[in-house]
Amino acid sequence: VYTTNPDFGEFNWGLNNLLNLRFRADINEYIKFGFSVNINMFAGNLTGTFPFFSIPFYYKSTYIGSFDLERLYFKAGNKYFDIETGLLRISRGFGYIFSPTDLFNPRNPLNAEARPEGKLSFIATFYPSDMWNIQSFIIAPDNPIEQSGWGFKFGLASKLYLKKVSFDFLYTLFLPDVDYEKDLEAAGLPLTTNNDFTQILGFSMKADIEVGLFVDMIYRFDHRAFKTGKYCGKDFRGYEGLEAAIGVDYTLPGGGVYLLMEYMFYGSGMIDWDDRKLDSVYINDTS
Repeated sequence: VYTTNPDFGEFNWGLNNLLNLRFRADINEYIKFGFSVNINMFAGNLTGTFPFFSIPFYYKSTYIGSFDLERLYFKAGNKYFDIETGLLRISRGFGYIFSPTDLFNPRNPLNAEARPEGKLSFIATFYPSDMWNIQSFIIAPDNPIEQSGWGFKFGLASKLYLKKVSFDFLYTLFLPDVDYEKDLEAAGLPLTTNNDFTQILGFSMKADIEVGLFVDMIYRFDHRAFKTGKYCGKDFRGYEGLEAAIGVDYTLPGGGVYLLMEYMFYGSGMIDWDDRKLDSVYINDTS
């Protein structure tokens, strides 16, 4: 419980220590097994979100502790084909800070070294050549107790590596988390629950020329927007589904200074670029 003093304001604190243990076994050139575990210690206000991402947990005199399974995977195949399944990190795109195509386990722009959360997935990859792969994948719903088949994500992707240019292509279908177009308010569900089909096309390119250059973009096809002509209650004009990032990087002679610049464009989302009010961002007057 926090108390607010009108003279000094509100004070709160939190402390987190994390140990990450990783194990990997290469049975042979084409069969691999691995897992990683986080051991957490929390205190203060960080314990408020603790039960949602770590079980089991236990209380000690000065901290709450937990074990968190971070990765668990098995991979097998041959020179031309392999499958991988388990708790995986599915990485896409070539962006450094902003990467719109990195949809499934996005990186934290404020902490690029952080390990993104894994997803329970199945991936099949084909290798037509040494510099080209084609990948299909299935990702389990974010709701782990979902039993009716909603919430899955399916997709196809391909990466092509040339001498100085690399390409990454993506198509994915997000199933709704609940029945299609279900009345969320009547069902007592949060209004942020996805009840629509979403198709996503993605493209990413990286070129290593005199400077490093990358382009990373996706376009979302929300079925309801195309069906009704409305997006977040406003007229749908087509560009709302676009997310794009562009960046350049350069290392100065000697290697002591590295320069990086990136720009991110995020359609219009819930508000138009010329709208000076943020009212439509909020569900109601208090949230």
